[in-house]
Amino acid sequence: MKRHVQLTFLVMAVLLIGMKAPVSQVDAFQKIVEAAPPEVLPQELQGITIGNSHIASDTDELGVIQKVTGYVVVMHGSTGQAYFAAEGDAVYRQDKVFTLKDARCRVWFSTNDLITVGENTHISVDEYVDNREIQEKKTVFNMLRGKAMFYVARLFKYKTVTFAVHTPTAVAGVRGTKFGVEVRKTAESTASAGPVYLADTSNTGFLYLAAAPAGWETTVHVFDGEVVVNDQIVGPGQTWSEGTVGPMDPSVGDQFVNDTTGGTDDTTGDGGTQDGNGGGAGDSGTGGSGTGTGGDSTNVSQNLTTLGAEGQSPTGGKQGYFSALLTYVSEGTGLKDVYVSASRQDFDSGSVEAGSIDRSGGYLQGDGRFNLPTPYLTRMVTDGGETDRELGTDHPISHTQMGTTSYMEWGYWTMTTAITFDYTHYAIDNKAYYLFGQSTPDSIAGITGTYSGEAWGTHWDSGYGSQEMTGTFSCSVDLGGSPQINSFNLSVQSDVSPAAASISGGSGTFSGSAFEITGGTWTTTGYGTPFAATDKQQCSGSLYGPNGEQMGGAWGMSNGDDYGAAGIFRGEKSASALVN
Repeated sequence: MKRHVQLTFLVMAVLLIGMKAPVSQVDAFQKIVEAAPPEVLPQELQGITIGNSHIASDTDELGVIQKVTGYVVVMHGSTGQAYFAAEGDAVYRQDKVFTLKDARCRVWFSTNDLITVGENTHISVDEYVDNREIQEKKTVFNMLRGKAMFYVARLFKYKTVTFAVHTPTAVAGVRGTKFGVEVRKTAESTASAGPVYLADTSNTGFLYLAAAPAGWETTVHVFDGEVVVNDQIVGPGQTWSEGTVGPMDPSVGDQFVNDTTGGTDDTTGDGGTQDGNGGGAGDSGTGGSGTGTGGDSTNVSQNLTTLGAEGQSPTGGKQGYFSALLTYVSEGTGLKDVYVSASRQDFDSGSVEAGSIDRSGGYLQGDGRFNLPTPYLTRMVTDGGETDRELGTDHPISHTQMGTTSYMEWGYWTMTTAITFDYTHYAIDNKAYYLFGQSTPDSIAGITGTYSGEAWGTHWDSGYGSQEMTGTFSCSVDLGGSPQINSFNLSVQSDVSPAAASISGGSGTFSGSAFEITGGTWTTTGYGTPFAATDKQQCSGSLYGPNGEQMGGAWGMSNGDDYGAAGIFRGEKSASALVN
């Protein structure tokens, strides 16, 4: 009896430890663990000497532990060394994280992904790729038990994204998704004995995951985005369990958030600003930040959104614009038309469109899915339909990414073969520009502030031909004002010729989070002489990010057959801008 009482006391001494103890208390905890029955520690840690402070590893550093509550043990998979984790400790490739009773932790990764881990959980980082040069992002976790919430950041700087969580039954996530995973042992598992397949819906590849051993089951709660489990789509506010998809019980969702965050806003980052550079000028990204509502009494299936590294989730996938100059190359070279998207286009679709700025009904159509091996320009219409050509798959598009931010991608594209129509050869052989991203929800309100950034364009005139231009743009936004955009100024010019284009004092209004610029003075300068672009002009754009953090769009202008210019612009909201 006496021994039983002593063991009970030792176990309770461990289990009742609440908040993370100072380092001076870890020694005492280690002594308790050494004296306590083996079951106090998980089987994987029994007989292991656990250090009192961080132990560095020779493997790649992947991220940082941002928050620790209670006792969390990290074991290096490369050496087997283990230590009690503290806030600020680095996380390395193949590290294994163990949370003990009543413990929680939050880990931020260089890919801007975030995980929050509940008590009695064992999770490890098995594969990790963060290659900015080839724009590949891959993260594979192995989760053997417990609960964890995964926040997969939406970043356009990666062309290839794979995010997977392997469990005894297996789960995979998609880019831009917030989902929770629970792995638990059952007395008599009803899990399928066959393999479990999951794939994301962002065309990043099908994931094959191991067959489930008996006695374990996995439950998936999806808070934002979609997860496909055994060909079953699990959407936001839904739960997948044992092959059944159903609505998420709000109380279960709330409890899961509470179990992985400790009932606090655990996704509010304190990890500092991290580089969001994807290779383009002016790129920025915020790491380890965001806001959340974890653990409250609201209906999480309706109110919780993707947090990750950027805050709430914007709407849309790849919504954007493009512009192009169409020239003809028979009987001399000349400018045939200028095309600009007047409204947001879906670059996840097989058809994006830009209209002729002379408003004669002409337009260009092409495949917006630049991630395909070969996208195509599919239709060309000029002169109000006088020249109308279905192009099929005879005219491939070659595109080059210029830069990315957390919410946008932009670059330029050209055709690789000319279009022949009635013995005339047309071409888009000069840089045509595109910009797309995750547009701000149309319901957003109260944005006030200034935006500024970069602008690009291509100028064509009979004297100098095609010239590339760079410059800047700026404007003021007040969604409560009239007009809602003021002082829209854009100016680009060439370094090697007098070619230039500008918009001065333009204004506009919003339709949702999209806008069109009118008014002001539009000028294109060719062959050393400025010309007013009176009625042949178009400038359209959108806000991007959950709260209109960024802005971008396309523009074009012409004074006729001799001079024309088209391009894009993108920028950021100033730090002093307010969201009411």
